[in-house]
Parts: sequence; structure tokens; C-alpha cells
Amino acid sequence: MKYIFAGDRDIAVWVLKGLINNGFFPSALLITDSTKASHARQLIIVSGLSGDLVMEGKSFESSKEMALLYSIEPDYIIGVHFPYIIKENVLKIPKVGFLNLHPSFLPFNRGWHTPSWAILERTPIGATLHFMSTELDNGDVIHQKKIEVRPCDTANSLYVKLKELELEVFMEALPLLISKRFLRSSLVLSEGTIHKKSEYNINQIIYTRDLMIETKDKLITRFKEIEHIINEYRHIKYVNNIKIKTFDEILSIIEVNVLEYIKSKSNYTYSLIHGDCQFSNILIHKNNDIKFIDPRGYFGNTMLFGIPEYDIAKVFFALSGYDHFDNQIIEELNIINDNINIKLESYDFDSVYNLFPLYSKNFIIILMITIWLGNAHIYKSNINKCITSYFIGLLQAKLLL
Repeated sequence: MKYIFAGDRDIAVWVLKGLINNGFFPSALLITDSTKASHARQLIIVSGLSGDLVMEGKSFESSKEMALLYSIEPDYIIGVHFPYIIKENVLKIPKVGFLNLHPSFLPFNRGWHTPSWAILERTPIGATLHFMSTELDNGDVIHQKKIEVRPCDTANSLYVKLKELELEVFMEALPLLISKRFLRSSLVLSEGTIHKKSEYNINQIIYTRDLMIETKDKLITRFKEIEHIINEYRHIKYVNNIKIKTFDEILSIIEVNVLEYIKSKSNYTYSLIHGDCQFSNILIHKNNDIKFIDPRGYFGNTMLFGIPEYDIAKVFFALSGYDHFDNQIIEELNIINDNINIKLESYDFDSVYNLFPLYSKNFIIILMITIWLGNAHIYKSNINKCITSYFIGLLQAKLLL
């Protein structure tokens, strides 16, 4: 099997090493422009090629380089995260075809930022080895595999999994490429999705990142710190005789609501926020002037600025009993069979929410749930308070529409 290799990123290095370890060395190497490439140097070292057989950027489109590539008479050009749309005259160079290894389960998520769009749109995700065409990621499929997006996945964690899956898909397909005995499956593009690089703007990226940090990521990280405590109380199914959902169910609800909230936005702008508007941080003067003290100073990875809903959620967190909870001593838990009884502050959620009609009620509740659940890890050295905060958080889901 004679081939030309074209690629970038660590996954390209892994695939090239896999080919060489199986006795197949590249006849030429196409690498990304040096101003954009991340692994060009490693690919050159692994390939063992030099001089005219290494082509940078789009230099392979020149008449001189094209003549050299044609003279090689390769069976394949194998592309792995090679970031260029390939012209038809280049696609005709290999005898069998120009292949592409793409981090998505085609026809879903053709184009850019595949892990992010899979999470945002809840579309199938995986890895696909397919033939290239003049259109973006729409050539016939040779082999593909799908993976599950778990509630704890972020765009970054999913991307790491996808690169491992890409290598697996390619190495499983290698015997088929060697024998040239494979089936070509056409894509039904109408069933899939496609996204240009420009669609995912930087403001949306920051917005999504910070929201995921403040909700799902924070909960998962903090839950791991207290999971050994929570496991002792997994038999509890009711709080104050109200049926509650499990932590995993709540995590899924949070993710769905956060993604729906992001998709509902027409712009992604922040406001200056306090970040910790609980009652102990609010001073009221005798003339009714209100002062906020001790701001948290960040939202996700963004300093000072964030979404107003977070401040509103902190107010509801306070109204639902945080200050009383924080100052009380819980000598023992009131557990009877699978029910835990917790004394809670009484307030009219809807009456207070009517002060904030421009903001999503469900999303404010989602944030309040996240704050209560995330608060539990603060008391990991005080089991009774840790468990109480945790189950108050689960109970707040009853407010969701």
C-alpha cells in the first residue's frame, strides 16, 4: 500500500506511527502551514522524510508539487485533521482515493468544533473514516464508530475521547485499506448537521465555557469530594415526604436546561455582577440604602462579569434558607426509612420571581439547585450539614416547571 500522508495535531502523529509500525511508510508528507501547525515538526521526524517530499501549507497545489505527487502514484492520500478544502485535481491524484479521518459520527457535525456542537445540539458523536470530496465532510464512509456523551463530558473531555476513537477507527480499517476490499456507504446529508468555523463565535465559546464551569463542571468536581459520604445515604428517596430525583437525573436536567438557555440567546454579553448576593453580604442602611459587600469577583473563568441570573439565583439561595442553615448546628439527621426530614425556611418563590420577569424562571431554579448541591462539599468535614445541603439541593427541583 503506497500512500501520501497529510495532517496535523497529535492524532495525526498517532495514526502515522500506527501505519509505520505496521510496515507502511509514507511516500510524501503534507503538513499544515507553520504559522498554524501544532505537530508539523513531530510528523516530519516520524515520517523520516525531508526536502521536496515534505510540503507545507497549500504548496501542494502548485504545478511543480502536483507533478511530484502524481509521479508517486499513491493508492491513497490519508488526511488526519488536515485543515484544507481539497480541490478536485488533488482528489484525483491517488488511485483509490483521498481519505479523511474526522472526529464526528457523519453525517452529524460536518465541519468544525464537533465536540462542542454534539453537546450543544445533543447530536450523535463519534469518529469516521471517509473519502474526501470537494464538499465539506460528505464523501462515502469506509468505517465509523459512535460513543456516548456522558453527563460529565465537556467539549475538551469529549475531544480527548474522540481522538482515541479516531485512532481506533483507523487501525480497525487498516486491513480493509491494505486489501482494498471495503464497502463505501453514502451519507444521507439531510439527516445530519453542518457547522462552519465562523458559526461558533468567541463570545458564545466564553459564555458556554463559563456556564458549564458554574453548573455541570463544578458539581461533578465537588461531588467527587463527597461521594463517599453521599453513598451512605443513597437509600433516601424522599425529602419531607416529597419524592426527589437522583443526582445523575438532576445533572442531566441541569445540562438540558443550560443548553436550552444558551440556544435561546440572541447575543452573548455579560453584565457586572456581585456573584454572592446572599443576605450576609447585603447591608441595609436605616434610610433603606442597600450596599453589597464582599463580591465573589468571577463567573466561570471570567473576572467581575457574568450573567444577572446568577445574582438572582443567589438571592433565592438565601431566601430558601442558606443563612439559617449556615449558622445552625445539626446534631443529628432526622431520617425515617427512605425519607429525610429537613426544616426549611418558608417563602413564596413566585411572588419574589415576579420582581424579575425578564429572566428565565427555570434557569434561575437550575442555578439555585447547582448552588445548593455545590455548597455541600464545603461541609465535607461535617457530615450532617453536608448531607442536609445536598438533599436541600435535590429538593429544589420540585420548583421546575
